[in-house]
Amino acid sequence: MILCMQENKSECKTCKSCIQFASNNHPDFMKIEPEDGKTIKIEQIRYMRRKNRRKANYIFKKSIYY
Repeated sequence: MILCMQENKSECKTCKSCIQFASNNHPDFMKIEPEDGKTIKIEQIRYMRRKNRRKANYIFKKSIYY
C-alpha cells in the first residue's frame, strides 16, 4: 500500500509498483531479517545504508521502518 502508485488508500495490485512488490522484485523495497533467527548483523545494516543512498525509482520520499 505504501508503494502503490495509484491515488487510492490501498494497494491496487495492477500498477507496476504493486506487481513488482508482489513478486519480491521491487527496487525501492528492502527487507532485512535476522540471519540466525535472533539478531540482525552489522553487515546487513551497512548494506542497507549503502543501498539507501541511491535515489528511489518510483516513490518520491524514502522511508525506513523497523
